[in-house]
Amino acid sequence: MTLWYVFGGSFGLFLMIQYVAFLLFLLRKGGAKEVKADLLYIIIAGALISFLGIAGLLGEKTVVSLWRIERALLVGVLGCFVLLLRYIFVWVKDLGFVETDGYREYTRWYLFFYLVIAGSVMVFLLLSPHQWWESYGTLFLGVLLGYFLLTGVLEAMEFFSLMRRERGKISSINGLRYRTLLLGGEMAIVLWVVSFAYGRVADSWSGMFLALGCVFMSLAMSFYLIFEYIEIFMREAESRRRLADVNKKVMDEIRMAQSLQISLLPLDRQRAVQKIIDMEISYMPMQSVGGDYYDVFVLSDDLLLFLLGDASGHGVYAAMIWAMLKVEVEELIEEQKFSNLAEAFSTLNRRITRILENTYSYITLFSVLVDKRSKNIHFLSAGHTDQLYYCKKEDQVRFLKNKNPIVGTFKHVRFQEDVLKYHDGDILLMFSDGVIEGTNVQEEQVGLPRLTTMFESVVRGATTASDVIGGMLMHLEDFYEGTIQDDDRTLMAIRF
Repeated sequence: MTLWYVFGGSFGLFLMIQYVAFLLFLLRKGGAKEVKADLLYIIIAGALISFLGIAGLLGEKTVVSLWRIERALLVGVLGCFVLLLRYIFVWVKDLGFVETDGYREYTRWYLFFYLVIAGSVMVFLLLSPHQWWESYGTLFLGVLLGYFLLTGVLEAMEFFSLMRRERGKISSINGLRYRTLLLGGEMAIVLWVVSFAYGRVADSWSGMFLALGCVFMSLAMSFYLIFEYIEIFMREAESRRRLADVNKKVMDEIRMAQSLQISLLPLDRQRAVQKIIDMEISYMPMQSVGGDYYDVFVLSDDLLLFLLGDASGHGVYAAMIWAMLKVEVEELIEEQKFSNLAEAFSTLNRRITRILENTYSYITLFSVLVDKRSKNIHFLSAGHTDQLYYCKKEDQVRFLKNKNPIVGTFKHVRFQEDVLKYHDGDILLMFSDGVIEGTNVQEEQVGLPRLTTMFESVVRGATTASDVIGGMLMHLEDFYEGTIQDDDRTLMAIRF
């Protein structure tokens, strides 16, 4: 007899432990909002089944008869089972997006009367006089058996009716989970009814059926959790599959945008300019497409135009601004506006602002017009970071500073260009802000002073623009120490 109580109580203890562990996991992961009522019902049921095993081990040393304690605890377990089924019923109704207020009200009254009756039975089982049981115990147990059977039949009928009505709204794994819970619970109720019937005839048989009923109830509720895990894993797998499909489509679109942007890079004009003047470019977008803009033009036999800019934002959005800027610049080139940088930028700014207004987007742009006949450099910086110029004659580095507003914010601003005389061997380094804002492992930025030091160490030994770009890249990579950068980086060197 004792072994049967150990057997049944152990299953209840295992049930309670696994659900308490799951409860703690949910509390740590998402707090109290993640804890649902069904979890608490099953924990209470597991605790009551464990207590039933403990009560059986204590035997007749208890204050009241063992079988009365058993019946009281079983009524409590049955109550948790009914509460769990009702929770599922309401959840399935909600899942179907149907009106559930009336059903909730009906369920509340149903549970109220059920809990009143079950609670009264438990109290009566524990506290009623022994003499009363001698006279009316058999009748009361008969009524209790009938109540158990009637409750089980009604719950089963309503459950299967709900499954038929809501078919298609419940996943197959959830349908299996609910059916396993119901069938296991109903089997437990049948075994407990048999245990009651054997109660005064053969105690050994009574304990066996009681323990088997506890096992079936524990297994049913354990499988409820197992199938929930499986359903969660299946949902996550489906979500990952859909996310992978979306990512694939996005990457395909980005690759198409990348191909378009590469086709728009001025590679042919760059080769043509390199035949006239010593220049080199390093273009490194953060993503497949970027917002750093550069372009080169041969305006005449003596005039060369170089532009380097940065559109606000990153990725595809910045690349769209990049493409729009390129179209506007090329239109101005065709209109022969860039012979005067100040006038060209005023026109460019009006056109860009008309497009970008109310978008909180903007462009910084640095432009250099090289006049080979007069050996003058006309430069204009519209909100761009200070650029570096090495004067070989003076053997020092100068800053070509910003004196104009950014492009794309104010329509009617005036721009001003500056003029600088260049000598053979002078070197101009143009770069985007992603270069000086790059960080190393310690999250230190390159900064303009450090970049200036790098430039000074490179230009004194450089004989070509390619040497300048190569040396700067080596210094920058040594500083970055392999750290992934979060902005586009563009370098352009011109050696006069």
